[in-house]
Amino acid sequence: MKAVVDLAPLCDAFISMREEEWSVWNSIRRTYIVPKGIDLERYAPLPGITEKLSGEPAVLYCESWRGMRNPLYILIAMQQVWQKYPKARLHLYNVQDKKMQDTFSALIKHCKFETFVRSLQGPVDDVTTLMNRVDIVVSGLYPLYARTPIEALACGKAAICMGYNPPNYPWKVNEYSPEAFAETIINCWNDYGKLDYRKWAEEKHDVNNMVKQAVSIYERYL
Repeated sequence: MKAVVDLAPLCDAFISMREEEWSVWNSIRRTYIVPKGIDLERYAPLPGITEKLSGEPAVLYCESWRGMRNPLYILIAMQQVWQKYPKARLHLYNVQDKKMQDTFSALIKHCKFETFVRSLQGPVDDVTTLMNRVDIVVSGLYPLYARTPIEALACGKAAICMGYNPPNYPWKVNEYSPEAFAETIINCWNDYGKLDYRKWAEEKHDVNNMVKQAVSIYERYL
């Protein structure tokens, strides 16, 4: 925040990609909102993906782990999902800190979560392929969201994240709790075909639309 405040006098305006943050940034400098876009060619359904990760549903967590950004609530939620759907499996990827990995490995073993946790893996080289191999991609961030849910939607997969709650998106987490995550995952799997996830990403998160709106803002100051 100190860096942002120091930078503000040098800027004509800010651009925010989340409406929830607008009041914060606009209090520092005039702020415009553009939709958060993604490269729909890079993140897309891949034909020929036949080797799916285990689970019905197969649930993936693949964010950058650090501090409070970790899958603790997702783990507890998946225990509840597994009780409802014994074939449900959780895959944890992209942990890059050894202490963090050791901590979660110990937790999983102590709580006997091996019944539904099938992966505890390091860095991911090909996120698109990984997402194409699962059913649901989850994020543990609070209160907002990063790129993970949008990448998942572009790959044609359901995305569940506390901070992702645009109008008419069916799989919203109503509160930051393991119980709310579990309920949302269960509801999603019960009615998985309710939404065309790829089409949603094309309509809501096309990077070309983001660029067009951003350019129109730049033109005001050129």
